[in-house]
Amino acid sequence: MASASSGTTSTTSAPKTAESASAKSSSKDEIPDQTFDRYINNERYMLMQYECLMGNKPCDHVGRKLKAAVPLVVRGLGCPKCSQREEDQMKRIVSHVQRSYPDKWQKLIKKYGN
Repeated sequence: MASASSGTTSTTSAPKTAESASAKSSSKDEIPDQTFDRYINNERYMLMQYECLMGNKPCDHVGRKLKAAVPLVVRGLGCPKCSQREEDQMKRIVSHVQRSYPDKWQKLIKKYGN
């Protein structure tokens, strides 16, 4: 039983390492999905984030994260420093802005897509 257990441990240590790497890329200040849904469906909040990204208004913690990621995201390069949850949320934001605010999306591309 001890040898089977140690065999299992060595087999599972690789996935644990992968999980650890994934955990390192996650952030303590990730936005829970339920909160994210409220943000993305709040037009006033979305416009506040847009003004932050355009440099017209101060940024909150979400705006600062967006501002750091948007140059790569706009170019289709994803978000290499993001956790999986943040990456998924970023894709949802891009889709939402493209669909709901196409004029603002074009301005973001013009500003950050160079």
